[in-house]
Amino acid sequence: MSLARSSLLSWRRTAVDKARLPAFYLVVLAFVGFLIAALNEPMQFLVLAWTPDYGFFTHRVHHVMIGGFLVLLTVSVAAQLYRPAKRVGAYLLAVLAIGSLTVVSVIVEGPRAIAELAIFIIPVIVIGLLHPGLRSFRLTRNRIDGRVLAVAAVAAVPLLVFAALQTNLQLTLTDDHAGFDHYAFMAAGAATIALGALVASLRPAGWRFLVYGVATLVTLVGVASALYPDPVQGTNFGIVGGGLAVLWAISFVLVTEFGSREKSQSEAGPSNESATTLGN
Repeated sequence: MSLARSSLLSWRRTAVDKARLPAFYLVVLAFVGFLIAALNEPMQFLVLAWTPDYGFFTHRVHHVMIGGFLVLLTVSVAAQLYRPAKRVGAYLLAVLAIGSLTVVSVIVEGPRAIAELAIFIIPVIVIGLLHPGLRSFRLTRNRIDGRVLAVAAVAAVPLLVFAALQTNLQLTLTDDHAGFDHYAFMAAGAATIALGALVASLRPAGWRFLVYGVATLVTLVGVASALYPDPVQGTNFGIVGGGLAVLWAISFVLVTEFGSREKSQSEAGPSNESATTLGN
């Protein structure tokens, strides 16, 4: 009896494992389709906000952040359709984006914001439960790259302060920017960049997506802030802050790539040395 029960449990476990990956791809595909359909118009802000005759010229910087944020979220989820076990970093970036937006929304609107954002929260959770590579990711001290963490912290601290200030503006102001929830999106975007940079120092599988994703978003907002620093645009990084944001993004990419190359060389060194010893 116990043998039969054991065989049945084993069969069920095998059936569940076989169904997990197809279910994962179906959920990802459906969620990507939803994101493209639902967010198509605001995602276009990323391109249209730079045009000379833009109809919302007083919202250029905020629209660059919103458009970039939503495109980054959609691409992060879509990346799971190809070799997801090697795209854990992209999934984590999507989690951080939706998580940041949820936290800011709850602070601003209260618990009802969770119900409003459930259509985004639930699919991401389901994708995580089915993800073929997420279970192998463990938060350990040996994974942390100290240099990447240090560079990430340089931007993370001011960005998180910026996010807190934007959240407060969303709560207190009644201008057009607040009416369209622009300050909330600026807060969520800044928090996503800060947290994404910090998580990148853990080097999960597909860490480059995290690095280049946050670097691209902060560069876009930095350039927009420097080009359109007028107060009418609402809060932004300003000319100096925009320039510093771009410089940080370049430094962040260079430090992470240098660290990766150095690590690869150090790991290859002992192997080559052993091969030479065996050959002799």
